[in-house]
Amino acid sequence: MRTFIHTMFHRFLSNEGWGGISGRGKLIAREFFEPTPAFETIVKTYITPHKEVLVSIISELSPGKTSMDKQLACAISIIGQCVYYAFASPIIQRIAPDFMPTQQNLERLADHVFLFSLGGIQQLNNTCPKTTVIQEKHP
Repeated sequence: MRTFIHTMFHRFLSNEGWGGISGRGKLIAREFFEPTPAFETIVKTYITPHKEVLVSIISELSPGKTSMDKQLACAISIIGQCVYYAFASPIIQRIAPDFMPTQQNLERLADHVFLFSLGGIQQLNNTCPKTTVIQEKHP
């Protein structure tokens, strides 16, 4: 998971960009907010395969402990954190300038997202029984 998150940070935010093309990561991220006719191709080519890899990683970290829905929610949260740094620079600069997603900060920020996400997954593993049945008592 650490490698996955670091790779996402570098794809979205490094000078090299996605696949060595500067800015491709940001273009893909912009498709999330303002889809163009290329959106379906981007989802099929980039988003879905990465989602599948991340869900598989999360599944390995929580075998039999969390449902597929919770694993997918974790994957969406992790990607959301990575994407946020790609768009929130103006906000981050004003509220926490030491956390700007600069070339020099990418490793530190990716490590934070990894540790934060790992802690969340571990918490779900510790608190989520395989199945929960809640029955209401009626007077």
